Amino acid sequence: MNRSLLRNALWLSLLSTALPMMSHAQLESGPSTPAAQTPSADWIMPRTGYGQPDLQGTWFYGSRTPLQRPAKLGLKQTYTPDEVAAIENRMLERNRMLDAPRDPDRGPPERGARIGMEADDEFLAHWQDAKLPKLNGEYRTSIIIEPPDGRVPVREDFQDHNARQRAAGLGTTDGPEGQPLSGRCLAFGSAIPSMTPIMMNANMQIVQNQDHVMIMTEMAHDA
Repeated sequence: MNRSLLRNALWLSLLSTALPMMSHAQLESGPSTPAAQTPSADWIMPRTGYGQPDLQGTWFYGSRTPLQRPAKLGLKQTYTPDEVAAIENRMLERNRMLDAPRDPDRGPPERGARIGMEADDEFLAHWQDAKLPKLNGEYRTSIIIEPPDGRVPVREDFQDHNARQRAAGLGTTDGPEGQPLSGRCLAFGSAIPSMTPIMMNANMQIVQNQDHVMIMTEMAHDA
C-alpha cells in the first residue's frame, strides 16, 4: 500500500471511530437536544492547512452504555423510557450509598473474604452523570449492535487471562504474572486502538500534522 492510500485509510478509520464518540461527547456533556443529535445541514467538516479532516482536540469517549449487552437481555436492543428511569434511579441510589460515611470502628474483613477495589469504587461512579445517553432517539442496551445479541463473539476454545493462570496452577498473588496488564498499570484495554467506554479517564487527545496522527488516551497515557 503506497503512502497516499495508507494515509487515506487512516483518515477513514479515524472518522468512523471519532464521529460516533463526538456524538457521545455531546450527549454526555449536557441535556439532549435536537441540535446535539442531528448535524446541521450547512455544517462543513473543519480541515487542516493540508486539506485533511481536522480532528485535533480533546475528546470524551466514555459512556454509561456498556460495550456488551448483559446476557440476560438477549436480543433486546433498546430500553423503554420507564426502564431508563429505573436504571438511572438505581445508579443514583448506589452513588448515595457510596457517599455515606464509613464506620471508622468497623472490623477487618472476614478470613478468606475477597478484597477488591472498594476504595476505587467509592469515587468511580461519580466520574459520569448517572444517566444513560440517548442516541438517535434510542437508549441502547449496548455499544455493540452486531451480532444481534450485542456481545463480542468468543471462540469455543477461548480462555481469558485468569483462566490460563488457573490452568497453569497460578493464583492472583503468586507473582506479577498473576495480574493482568491493567492491574499492573502497564496497559489498559480501553486505550488505543479499541477506545471502549470506561468509567474514568475516558478522554483522548488528537494531534496531527500532514503525515502523522497522534492519539493519546488519558488512561495510562497510552499513545
